[in-house]
Amino acid sequence: MRIERVPLSAATDWLSILLTQTSTPGDVIHIPTTDTDVVDEIYLWAQHPGDGAGAVKLTIEFGGVATKDKMVTDLPDESTIQVVSGRPLSGALTIAGFAATGSLISVWGYVNRIFL
Repeated sequence: MRIERVPLSAATDWLSILLTQTSTPGDVIHIPTTDTDVVDEIYLWAQHPGDGAGAVKLTIEFGGVATKDKMVTDLPDESTIQVVSGRPLSGALTIAGFAATGSLISVWGYVNRIFL
């Protein structure tokens, strides 16, 4: 088994991804490989830079829109929090995100690509 740390597929030069969308399908964050011998372990943080309006609802979807396929959290004003901690995914399931207020929340992170 070998592990490589790689950037999120939608990130340029490891920079953050601004979530401009306010509903599904959202902005693409990462698309895991289709290789059946590889699992992507996702680590993701979100930042609310502060606009004085309070918490913003953030939704991260893992390959679908059903309740079981998404994570929803309120991101407090002027905060940075880890929102995904080591969730394994494979099979090219698109990870996407959106926030109740567009172009305010940004996400960044990395992938531990595990070669089985």
